[in-house]
Amino acid sequence: MNVVAVTVVGTILAALFGLNIFILRGLKADIEAVREAAADAAAEAKETAARAHQRLDEHENRQSEVVRAIEAEMAELKGNYKDRFNQVNLNILAVKEVVLNELSELKLGLASSGVHFKTKTK
Repeated sequence: MNVVAVTVVGTILAALFGLNIFILRGLKADIEAVREAAADAAAEAKETAARAHQRLDEHENRQSEVVRAIEAEMAELKGNYKDRFNQVNLNILAVKEVVLNELSELKLGLASSGVHFKTKTK
């Protein structure tokens, strides 16, 4: 019976050892699957970050283009207003010259008719 007991115990131990090897292989496969999933997730996160960075760059470029367009339009408007202001000033000077000439002619006409004006001195 000793031999049978030893054989049974040996068989049980061999079965347990085989079962442990089977369990360890399963754990190793699970660990490898987890590592692969983690690597895939890291690669996907890296790709997502790169796409987000690219979209941010595109958005910044669009904003810069819009700002440049607005600045160019504002510069054009500023130039137009300066030109218009200068034109108005020239018109005012021309009107002033005409009015002063008319006043001088009126003074001369009145002076020749005997009316004299007092002039202000500064």
